[in-house]
Amino acid sequence: MVAHGIKGELRVYGAPAEEGGSGKVFLVRSGLTKDVSAMLHWHAGDGYSAMQGHALANVSAKFRFNGLASHAAAAPERGRSALDGVEAMDNMVNMMREHVPQETRIHYVITDGGKAPNVVPDTAEVYYYVRHPDQQQVADIMERVKKAAEGAALGTGTTVEYN
Repeated sequence: MVAHGIKGELRVYGAPAEEGGSGKVFLVRSGLTKDVSAMLHWHAGDGYSAMQGHALANVSAKFRFNGLASHAAAAPERGRSALDGVEAMDNMVNMMREHVPQETRIHYVITDGGKAPNVVPDTAEVYYYVRHPDQQQVADIMERVKKAAEGAALGTGTTVEYN
């Protein structure tokens, strides 16, 4: 920068927890980028290259369902399966895929589905990503995903929290 008479400050930050930890989100939230005019991002790959491109905006959330445990054979009627809440939500979101803009990507993984097949699980969790080139579309679609979670909880007699 000095050699070319360019005024400014160059800072380099690592990207912790790149896959699955959203490390850059925490860098932004801590204020490290509030005075940044431009940002370049590098993602590891199988070769060294530079390209101009676009990335998808991404919002993620973990949805934790709470139900009531019971023995699945001796007293299933006493239980309210948190896993049923997760599965109902996943089914609703999968049906939603046909009714979102083409560029949308919705990914999920069940991170907690219970502990044993013969116990109605009282907790279950699913982790979602919603992606699209436009940040507002991501926000709007995530609101629909949240509504699916709320509907799933209502329909299964469970409760849901998300962050």
